[in-house]
Amino acid sequence: MMSVEKQFVHLKIQLASIISATNNFSEENCIGKGGFGNVYKGDLVHSKGKTKVAVKRLVSEFGQGNSEFWKEVIMLSVYRHDNIITLIGFCDEMSEKILVYDYVSNKSLDLHLNNKDLNWVQRLTICIGAARGLAYLHNPANTHQRVLHRDIKSSNVLLDENWNAKIADFGLSKFGPANQQYTFIVSNNVVGTIGYCDPLYLESGLLTKESDVYSFGVVLFEVLCGRLCIGKKENSHTFTQLVRKHYKEDNMYGIIFSHIKDEIHPNSLKAFTTIAYQCLKRDHKRRPLMTEIATQLETALNYQGPEVRSGDVPKPIPLQEGKEFNFTIKSGVSTNDTVSVNYDGFINDVEPGDIVLVDGGMMSLAVKSKTKSLVKCEVIDGGELKSKSNLIVRRKSPSLPSITGPKSNKSTGNYNQIEEKKIPNTPHTIESLNQLKENVHMIEPEESWAGESVDDVEKLKSTLQNVYAELDVEREASATAASEALSMILQLQEEKAKMQMETSQYKRIMEERYEIQSRSFETNQE
Repeated sequence: MMSVEKQFVHLKIQLASIISATNNFSEENCIGKGGFGNVYKGDLVHSKGKTKVAVKRLVSEFGQGNSEFWKEVIMLSVYRHDNIITLIGFCDEMSEKILVYDYVSNKSLDLHLNNKDLNWVQRLTICIGAARGLAYLHNPANTHQRVLHRDIKSSNVLLDENWNAKIADFGLSKFGPANQQYTFIVSNNVVGTIGYCDPLYLESGLLTKESDVYSFGVVLFEVLCGRLCIGKKENSHTFTQLVRKHYKEDNMYGIIFSHIKDEIHPNSLKAFTTIAYQCLKRDHKRRPLMTEIATQLETALNYQGPEVRSGDVPKPIPLQEGKEFNFTIKSGVSTNDTVSVNYDGFINDVEPGDIVLVDGGMMSLAVKSKTKSLVKCEVIDGGELKSKSNLIVRRKSPSLPSITGPKSNKSTGNYNQIEEKKIPNTPHTIESLNQLKENVHMIEPEESWAGESVDDVEKLKSTLQNVYAELDVEREASATAASEALSMILQLQEEKAKMQMETSQYKRIMEERYEIQSRSFETNQE
């Protein structure tokens, strides 16, 4: 694995930094234990300040080891999505194997199944996010290999501070060819979690992307019923049998979590249970695609009525330079705050003349006017307002004149007045596009904002364009190296499977030969 380690050296974090962040892996900092080892929370110190992290420390006797460790490093370095946990870095030092992730404050979904404060709309939104993350793994962009997770369960769906779902724990995942309707892998070593495993996979060792779909169907019914699929007194089949019975009898209200029963619109329940039930089909070819599941869950959410904001299931809107745009006011933020906003929502605490930077400058908006219900903006630098975007308000002030205002006299100010309170996803991932953008200081603190406002905008745009061009080159090089590593792992898996098959055939031949010799010996004895 030395060559693989070199390819991801930019993700390496010193053991001393991790020990300091977790208070030497203190029990007080331990927030969970799983199949890989213990998980600790901590504050990782770096050049930009501190980042809240979750640290997963490998314990070899737990059963997972070196290959699972590197598989997760490679997988999470290549496959990046809003609904997949973010890997900040790793440590492979002094016999320690440690993975460092972005911290998710609401922990895992299994801990909230019976949370009476988690309403039906929130539960649907979590399910939609998880479905999107899994759909991305099954059909990744570009030339990436398809990922079969192999251990989808509610405890592997993490929830951030905004209750956004993040698929996690890829130590058992398998890679397969992309862009094929059916991908299957025959596995001699059936792994997973009882209660969530596809029966076909358990019985035959045949692993498909539909195996993940089955597991996800179990999770969907857990969310609806407000309980885990396995209790202290139950076997692995009781929960799915109960679900099937109530579904066929058209009596789903008999098993719905009592605290959300009155919230659910009948059409929403029908859409949800129909797609969830299809996930549990015995014939894996009759199970839906993850993209279809996500779409049907969005339909279930829309059935909840006008009290559900259309922004809860957002779609990107392309914006062109010079175009005026109206945003519905939803919630207030203060200057320098970072907010998550839906496509039809925007911020309350803005004034005409303010500048709003979207996703670190990927798009710039100038606030033109404001009423009680709308904020009218003009797009300075075009881009795409995504479903969840980081927005930074630059308050118009005497020391920082408005870029879009009239000609101004020379005055001083600095770009560092515009900051995000939230530390970026991957402060140690030098190859990460988002981190590189965060690290670039386009204007030093000593440099002043002066001259024509239009010139200032053009200089800023030119600087951004040059920086992003360089970042794209770096990202492409990193992605190429990661893809090569994935290909190598896939090849090793194929060679291993071939050797196992040859060994099995040799063993069978030897057994047959022994049986023939035994019969011959018995005949001679007679």
